[in-house]
Amino acid sequence: MNTEFEIRVPKDCLLFDQAKTLSVEVIERVEYIEDRLSRFIPSSDISNINHLEPGDHHILDPYTFDCLNKAIQANLLTDGYFSVQAGRFDEELQLGLGAYLMHEKDEAISCLEKGRSFDMGGVGKGYALDCLTDIFEYWEVADYYVSAGNSTILVRNKSLPSWDLKISRSYHHQLELTNATVSGSGDRKNTQHIRRPNNAKRANESIVPTWVQCESAAFSDAFSTACSLMNTEQIQKTIDLAPFNIIVFQERQGKLLEYNKKEL
Repeated sequence: MNTEFEIRVPKDCLLFDQAKTLSVEVIERVEYIEDRLSRFIPSSDISNINHLEPGDHHILDPYTFDCLNKAIQANLLTDGYFSVQAGRFDEELQLGLGAYLMHEKDEAISCLEKGRSFDMGGVGKGYALDCLTDIFEYWEVADYYVSAGNSTILVRNKSLPSWDLKISRSYHHQLELTNATVSGSGDRKNTQHIRRPNNAKRANESIVPTWVQCESAAFSDAFSTACSLMNTEQIQKTIDLAPFNIIVFQERQGKLLEYNKKEL
């Protein structure tokens, strides 16, 4: 994932040795997930998938299988604007998306037609944060803040008030987060990692600074990338279709706009 992870917990919630052990467990969990999801690691699940030939079959680690399923769901909910197969290399742009089949029973994947490489960069950081919550539950830490590169943040708070988080350098908007996640994409100084999937309908040509708040870091990560490419109508459609609550913030037309799920 090539990023820094940060942990914050209330002072004196753990003894020093306990906090040290918790930190080690968090690091080990993140490294374990990266070893499965990174396309840069030759032995990872994603590298193995990227080398499958038609007819090949690969059994996945449960984390990889779960993350891929969430990526598929995000792809469907965003009408293709989020894709872990969105071409990142010019030499791949002429290739199709390929066809792969997920096997629920075996937690495996088969290659039906070879296509572009998989890249979990748009969902992996958030997914890793989601996978840390059971460690904090084990240590009975009810209030904590974890972030991945400051672009995706997960907070849980039971006894403490909301965590205050500023978004948007231009408008200094402050969110009060309670048991939620937030991810940002489309910062004008950092857009090289964003590519528009070829199967997505082009609504606008610019990348708009976008922040997404929801319960899952994996989905806030994926949806912030997708929504940074959408127009306002597509954002609202995506929010309304999602089976969970999403709030989208965007710098647009000289304002910081907020989009919520419409009440039925």
